[in-house]
Amino acid sequence: MPFTVPTDSSTAVLTEQGRDELARSIIGEVSLKLTAFQVGRGGYNSAVPVKIDPIDATATALVDPVPDSSDRRDFVIIEQPIGQNVLAPICRLNPGETDVEFGLGELGIFATYLRDTITPANEGTDFLFAIAHFPIVSKTPTHTLLWRIIIAL
Repeated sequence: MPFTVPTDSSTAVLTEQGRDELARSIIGEVSLKLTAFQVGRGGYNSAVPVKIDPIDATATALVDPVPDSSDRRDFVIIEQPIGQNVLAPICRLNPGETDVEFGLGELGIFATYLRDTITPANEGTDFLFAIAHFPIVSKTPTHTLLWRIIIAL
């Protein structure tokens, strides 16, 4: 029975673009800022919702963002818990932020180019920097959901 199997752990990865741009930022070619997050109905196995799907690091968008692909939210804060090489954006969905119930399993972190010495046209644009998958979590209009995503540079 699929609902009696052990629950998977959450998994997060940098997207390929996130990894490449992070490397470019270390050598000074770009400046990036983590700017927003988005949640979605992808990420978990629909037949066995306590299991997660593999993450596609080539993705440029979430599988099924809710309520739609344009809905991105600001971080509560971005902490630096262990010094300069670790960032921890705090992602929060408050009660009343959704008027319907969702089964969530995916979270995306977006970054914006502040400066790009190679392709200046990128400046001001954003991209999917990292993706997390987790077993199904229910979001109702009365729930608060909070995620703390750790990014080690």
